[in-house]
Order: sequence, then C-alpha cells, then structure tokens
Amino acid sequence: MGNGEEFLRLLLVLVMSREAGEAPEALQTVIAVREEGRACMARMIRSSFESAGEATADKIAQALAAFGMAGYDGAFVALQSEGGKPVAEWMDQPAESIAALGEAIVTKG
Repeated sequence: MGNGEEFLRLLLVLVMSREAGEAPEALQTVIAVREEGRACMARMIRSSFESAGEATADKIAQALAAFGMAGYDGAFVALQSEGGKPVAEWMDQPAESIAALGEAIVTKG
C-alpha cells in the first residue's frame, strides 16, 4: 500500500471521528487537503472537457468536482472492505460516471 492510500485512510478516519472536531488544527489540515483534492479533481475534469469550450468545461468541473471526490472516496472505502478486486476496477466506475455526467451537461448546453 502506498503513502497516498495511507494518507487517504487517515483523512477519512479524521473526517468521520469526533476527535477531529476536538482537534481544530487537525480538522483545518483535513479541510485544506480536501479542498486541494477538490481543486485537483476540478482541474482534471476541466481538462477532459476543454474541447467543449472554456465556459462549458468550467461549468462541468464546478458541477462534478465534489461528486468526483465522493465517488473516489467511496471506491477507496469499498476497496478497503472488499479486497481482492483490482484498484483499477474500483476507480473505473467513478471515472466513467463523471465522463457520462459531463457529456450530459454538454448535451444540455
């Protein structure tokens, strides 16, 4: 298991625990890291839809960044509890979902 997975596990434990509320510095770190993660997700989504135009790509990124983070968080939790399935399989469905939702936004205009 890589350091990224260990760090995500720690973040999720902190987010879901009462102790995080009692440790403001830890909670602020979690919030900052999650905001950075959402910004990174938004950049990836935006770049995937650049061909639809800058305004549309921005709209899609804003609409789907939080959903993307939640999907990957959920896939990570499932991976931890249901080992044996390759990581790529857990991560493919959130990626495909984001792509389909983004295409639906493009179609709606």
